[in-house]
Amino acid sequence: MREIDETTANLFDHLDALRIIGEDRAAKIYIYSFLVPEDSDEYWFPDPRMASGNDPDMTLLCYGPELSEESVSLSYEYGIFPWFGYQDADMPRWHAPLDRFVLFPEEIHVSHSMRTLLNGRRYKVSFNKAFPDVIEACRTVDGRDKMDGAWLSNDIKEIYSRLSEKGKAGSVEVWDTHDGDRLVGGLYGIITDNGNFIGESMFSRVPSASKVALIALARKMAEESGNGRLIDLQIETPHLKSMGGRHIGYYDYLSIINPEKARMIDPEFILPFRLQKEDRQPTIEITDFTPKLLRIVAPRPRKYEE
Repeated sequence: MREIDETTANLFDHLDALRIIGEDRAAKIYIYSFLVPEDSDEYWFPDPRMASGNDPDMTLLCYGPELSEESVSLSYEYGIFPWFGYQDADMPRWHAPLDRFVLFPEEIHVSHSMRTLLNGRRYKVSFNKAFPDVIEACRTVDGRDKMDGAWLSNDIKEIYSRLSEKGKAGSVEVWDTHDGDRLVGGLYGIITDNGNFIGESMFSRVPSASKVALIALARKMAEESGNGRLIDLQIETPHLKSMGGRHIGYYDYLSIINPEKARMIDPEFILPFRLQKEDRQPTIEITDFTPKLLRIVAPRPRKYEE
């Protein structure tokens, strides 16, 4: 243990806003919030490597800040995203998995059965033609919005819809030409500045429609951008893994979606932050070298009184 240098201290300028607000005894982690006063001119996020004590199997990073176009846009630049059950959560929860499940478009695997389905030409695909319809279907199909833990709230729907109008979010639509061009599947997500796609949700009203959407997206990205881009699938499922999904680490992930930010990070750095169980007080431990911690901020829109 040694004296904290100025670079390290920057992350803890608002240490009084870092509060332990819960505990997961089974996982042996503390749940903490990183909240900045409402009169601050900035949104703040902790370094993503603080996520749940650096346990790669846990993804929760913090509670707060509030949802907005600015906070959502900022979060994705660092591989952070909002995910919480809106029916019972009193504040947004932000996640930052250190292990990422992704698909590289050029590695998409199309099974024989899917090739047969695609060759039948029953379904046609469009891009960014019906974003509001896709996100609404992702929210409500099969009664998702009534289920425990439902996370796609109207607030999230409105924010991502506004981002889509600015070209920062996109959708893939699958239409059934044998059923009056009915929308039967699709997906939506965030589009990064350098052309990666951060998948948020998908839906199917008929078997395999979401697979059709994913294959179309992968093929489009591979044709337009070549190698070196990714589709963030977020959660591993058997069918996504069978289509070519695989795991990469956080640093490799950030190097692809945001190379400029990745250059700020030492990939061998172990975050010098621990929560001591005995006194529940944050304790900072410094390694032998000086780490360059992230100070993740974005301007917060000012609220003017009439």
